[in-house]
Amino acid sequence: MKRSASIPTFLYPVINNHDSQRAMAPASPKYHNHNLSSLPPPAHHRPNIHHLSYTLFSREFWRTFRVRAAWLVVLLVLQSASSVILARYDTLIQNHFIIALFLTMIVGAGGNAGNQSTVALVRHLASSSSSLSSSRTWVWRCKVIRYEVLLGVLVGSVLAVVAWLRVFLTHRELVPATAIAASLLAVVVSAKLFGTTLPIAFSAIGIDPAHA
Repeated sequence: MKRSASIPTFLYPVINNHDSQRAMAPASPKYHNHNLSSLPPPAHHRPNIHHLSYTLFSREFWRTFRVRAAWLVVLLVLQSASSVILARYDTLIQNHFIIALFLTMIVGAGGNAGNQSTVALVRHLASSSSSLSSSRTWVWRCKVIRYEVLLGVLVGSVLAVVAWLRVFLTHRELVPATAIAASLLAVVVSAKLFGTTLPIAFSAIGIDPAHA
């Protein structure tokens, strides 16, 4: 597969194991001069990435606990705002109870789509040598966001069609099926957008992007 220079390397489905390349490299000066220069820097030289030793009840353990708990509390409070929104449309939900049956499907699809973008980007920032240079440029950031949003539109469209068929074939109601499909598309695109921009923003301001 010929890789285009306009698409970030980490977005290709093939995962390059740089550690395996280093371990299997022959003791040839030519090989080392040509290949090892493209390998990522040591872990302690990579910016904003915290590597864990997994020692129980150490300072690192309690620090990780505080940071993760703080972020999850903030997210919990923000997500609880959905109850206020649902309360304002209580009558609509009562008249179209089918919508309520598929809320978890919509939310779950958005979470899965956002996680795909976040995990791929965080892995890239943690392992790629370009995290020291290209990932700090606005051109690269905009390119990644554009790429993921387009993927979100395409993936969301596929999921919307599947969701529409699922709802319509089981409940035989056109309006709820269309509303659920449109909502699913909007949620997936939004999840892709936020799942990409949060790690980039965190990395830019010095916060570990893994917290995204």
